[in-house]
Amino acid sequence: MTEQELTNELSALKEQFDKVFSILDASQTQSDVKAVSKAYSELKTYVVEYSSELDKLQKSGQLTELQSAILLPAINEVALHCRAPKNSTSKEELSSSLYDGSDYLVHYMSQLNT
Repeated sequence: MTEQELTNELSALKEQFDKVFSILDASQTQSDVKAVSKAYSELKTYVVEYSSELDKLQKSGQLTELQSAILLPAINEVALHCRAPKNSTSKEELSSSLYDGSDYLVHYMSQLNT
């Protein structure tokens, strides 16, 4: 995986977090929040499963140096900071988790030279 490919992957994930955050920010009703909760739950599931997959690949020596240095810690941090439980309808919890996920992705993207 090249730096550009890694940047693209992290950027695409950040866009997903930002999209759900924007929908949450514009939500007016409890029904809107439930839709955001569903999208967040799917995103959290993806990130947690991806984190586990990367951990397994790391243990078996299948990650490149770049993936080990940037991708693995980025995804692990995002997974750790998705603290809102799945199906949460708390705007504060969802907002915090979505913001943190996006922020950690930006941090790790800034570590790349692209």
